[in-house]
Amino acid sequence: MWLIRRLKIMISLKFKILIGVILLISACAPRAIVLDGIQYSEEYHGKFLSWVCRDAYGGKKVLVELGIFTDPSLHEQGFVLFDGNNTGKMTHYQRKGVNHRWDWGPTQGDYCFVIQPEGIGLFYDFSSISKGESRKADSVYRCFQR
Repeated sequence: MWLIRRLKIMISLKFKILIGVILLISACAPRAIVLDGIQYSEEYHGKFLSWVCRDAYGGKKVLVELGIFTDPSLHEQGFVLFDGNNTGKMTHYQRKGVNHRWDWGPTQGDYCFVIQPEGIGLFYDFSSISKGESRKADSVYRCFQR
């Protein structure tokens, strides 16, 4: 009886070690994302630098991820990923003073996301307002560099 229990413990331990190794290998593998139907990989496009954003009022789920490419050929281009997935949209990226800013949409200015130095993320939807009209942020997030 004790032999069977010991075997079960050993098998359980080996299984946990195997799962840990698989997770470690997958964390080290080059990341790939799909933007507007085109795949971009860290292996070919350089490392991604990104920020994950959650609900500002305590949510744990990643709602938005914004990032930039380290590849110089993709200078001023970035990406936005939705709902914790690896699919999203290519964006125009710029550094405005101390803030990071991503713009995207049919006219490249319909949607905007700004991350302030302290990690506050602000989403703006300009798609339905008149040109020159001011607007407050539609959503507020808490963002952390990945």
